[in-house]
Amino acid sequence: MKSEPIRMGVYKALCLAVKHHGHVLAAQTRIIQALQYCEHLAEPMAELLNVLAKEFDHVQLTDEILREIAKMTFKAQENKESRVISKFLVKLAETIPRTVLRQMAVLQVHLDSEVRLSFIIPVQLIYVSQSYPMRIAIVDVIGYLIRDLVGGNDEQSVQKQIDVFFDILNERTRDLSSYVRTKDLSVLTKLCDLPTKFPKQRLDMSKLAVGMLEDKVATVRKNALTLLSQLVITHPYGLMHGGLMARKDWEEHYDEVSRDLKKMEDVVGKAVENAEEAAEAEKSTAEDGEDEEDGEGCDDDDQDEPQAPKKMRKARPKKK
Repeated sequence: MKSEPIRMGVYKALCLAVKHHGHVLAAQTRIIQALQYCEHLAEPMAELLNVLAKEFDHVQLTDEILREIAKMTFKAQENKESRVISKFLVKLAETIPRTVLRQMAVLQVHLDSEVRLSFIIPVQLIYVSQSYPMRIAIVDVIGYLIRDLVGGNDEQSVQKQIDVFFDILNERTRDLSSYVRTKDLSVLTKLCDLPTKFPKQRLDMSKLAVGMLEDKVATVRKNALTLLSQLVITHPYGLMHGGLMARKDWEEHYDEVSRDLKKMEDVVGKAVENAEEAAEAEKSTAEDGEDEEDGEGCDDDDQDEPQAPKKMRKARPKKK
């Protein structure tokens, strides 16, 4: 299997059997057994499913295998089974992330097995599950999924998924296992290199990294310091053509923008004042016209109204 042409020929033969000859159930059983008992077959099985999905447009087998993995239970200590399946999941997320994304809801079971309160940090939750290699794998998978979503469209639903995944990664910094915390900080450091900078998430990452500098494990503190350095290096506040955050350059740019803004405010302010004065003059003119019309109407009414005839007094007889 070291020869790539032979390996690809075997993959395509198995894919034809799965798609056209009803070999789905048998292939699912054999792949699960290979992941449980053969440590060196983790990545080849992921490559096989990658070929099946991309060249043969068949993802049903991958979905069934991921659902089967979600139903598995692993021991608390590291063993060969959890280590092999974690490698398989990471390789699968790297090659066909969209297929893994559809089953991410069921795979998160390996993250949320237990919830414990931290007595060291008040009112703060620490999440643990039975197998820390599986938690490490899920954290790594989420990193690949964020990379794939960033490269796609900018729809609102995609942005919500990215926010949810970042929330999960932020929660993993409070994991009980130092290995998971170290891996989580490493994944966040890699995400800083993406072309999309995520200003809101970067602020949360900075706060978490500063808090992790007080962790009791040296590797966690080292990765937290690396994350802070990467956040500063890849800051989204560079100049138009790149460059460092030099105070002199930014002050000159600020003064130039302030002068332009002042000129614009003067022009716009005068225009607004002239418009207001014109509106007030028009309003007063209209009110004066209405008053004049009302006065003329009253005079006409007085002239047109017929005068009431005077009552004739009866002549009283003269006294003799």
